[in-house]
Amino acid sequence: MSVEAIEQAETNREAAYLATADNAQAQRAVALWQLPSIPDHDIPEALGVPPTLWQTLKAEGDTPPLFTIGRRLFVLTADLREWLAGKAKCGRPGSKRLRGRSEPAREAA
Repeated sequence: MSVEAIEQAETNREAAYLATADNAQAQRAVALWQLPSIPDHDIPEALGVPPTLWQTLKAEGDTPPLFTIGRRLFVLTADLREWLAGKAKCGRPGSKRLRGRSEPAREAA
């Protein structure tokens, strides 16, 4: 085998591994949304956001209602869906650059 063929085989193997990992992560997220409640540590994975963002939202108090069972923190999946729907209704883009573009559109409306 040539060096190029070996490198291509390694690239294909890495791509297959990443695709498998992405598929497994997507299946886990789907499974989380089917639960009646989601543990706090799994919420970022269900939402597809970094854990640091979820921690920031919790620190700011910008979360759906959370509850504890023993020492573990949970959110009802229905409450999380409602919270997300409320966020979507706000319709504000997250970045300042996009927010600046959307302001004139709101003023015109």
